[in-house]
Amino acid sequence: MALPVLHQARAFLRDKGNRFVVQIVGVYLSWKVLYCFIENSRGWLGQGWKKIVDVLGIVYAEITHQLLAMMGVQTIRIANTLHHIGTKGTISMDEHCLAIPAMFIFSACIFLFSGSLKNKLWFIPIGILGIAAINISRMVILGFVYIYLPRPFFVFHHSFVFIIVTYSLVFLLIRFWMKYLSDQQISNA
Repeated sequence: MALPVLHQARAFLRDKGNRFVVQIVGVYLSWKVLYCFIENSRGWLGQGWKKIVDVLGIVYAEITHQLLAMMGVQTIRIANTLHHIGTKGTISMDEHCLAIPAMFIFSACIFLFSGSLKNKLWFIPIGILGIAAINISRMVILGFVYIYLPRPFFVFHHSFVFIIVTYSLVFLLIRFWMKYLSDQQISNA
C-alpha cells in the first residue's frame, strides 16, 4: 500500500512547479521552527540572537535617521528608536521590523535550488543587501507616514503594503535565480 503512495509522491516532485512550492513551504516552515527554537532558548543562542537583533535595530535606526535628516525631517535616535522632534512621536525598529525572515527565506531558497556555488556566494549577499535596502526604504517612508498621516495609514502600510513589497522582491530575486543562474532554468512564462 505504501509503495503506490511513494510513486505518486515521486511523480508529484518531478514537476518543477510542485517541487518549487514544496521547497518554498519547507523553507518557510524551517524558519518558523528555527525561530521558535531561538526565541525560546535561554542560553547562549537566545542571548546571541538578542544581541544581533539589538545591533541590527540600531544600525537600521541610524541609517533611517540619517536619511530622514537629509530629507529635512528632524529626529533624534536613541538606541533603536527614532523620536520625531515636531510631533514627539516615536518609531521603534524592533525585531519584526528587520526583515530577517525574508532574508532567511531568500538565502535558504537560493542555497537549496540548483546552481553553482560560485554564483550562490555572490547572489545571496547581493539579495540580502537588496532586501535590507527595501526595508530601510520602508522605514523612511513609514517615518513620513507616521508623522504626516493619520494612524490607520501607518498601520496599513506597516502591516500590509511593505510586507507585500518585501516578499515581492524576494520572489523576483528567486525568479531571477531560477531563470538565469539555476542549472534548471524555467521557461519564459
